[in-house]
Amino acid sequence: MKKLTVLSIVILFFSCNSKKIMVRNPADGNGYIVGAITIINEKPKYSSYGFKFKPEDKDVTWLYNGDGLAILRSSPHLKIDNKKVYLFVLELKVGDYEFYDYNLVTNTGIGYAIKSSKNKFNIPFKVEADAINYIGNIAFFPNYNINDTVILISDNFEEDLGLLKEKYPRKNWQIIQNITLKEGHISNTLIEFE
Repeated sequence: MKKLTVLSIVILFFSCNSKKIMVRNPADGNGYIVGAITIINEKPKYSSYGFKFKPEDKDVTWLYNGDGLAILRSSPHLKIDNKKVYLFVLELKVGDYEFYDYNLVTNTGIGYAIKSSKNKFNIPFKVEADAINYIGNIAFFPNYNINDTVILISDNFEEDLGLLKEKYPRKNWQIIQNITLKEGHISNTLIEFE
């Protein structure tokens, strides 16, 4: 009886201490886009940063203004050198989408101002069923960079994947694909690809 009690306690101890991490796949008919939004040399200039997207076959109207990747300056982030890095995982319905505008918002508490692209653009991306698609590291330069760029999209897959796995350990990272955004229809140098 004594041996049985000791054995039961040992089994209970190990079963309580072993972490069972459930792997989460997207819901049926959905997929994920993942990546990072990086703010370069940011002084308290804007309250939030957004990169707007919509399904390719849908028009922007006063009733529908698209969706977006948006972060507040105060949101949880990683500080790396002179950068603030915000990781994102977004679940969307399967389909073809496009980024078409960005928003830089200044909120003073009394009023707010929104800066967006004067020239429309479209940068296509795809959401696939049961997939995790890495779309890149989207860097905002609030004060422009040397090429007068506001946004630089680059392939930072290995570094960002390590950070994503750490922050979101329950995602099924074995199905991730690197489809970093590389091109789009852009009429000026406000957005660059690297």
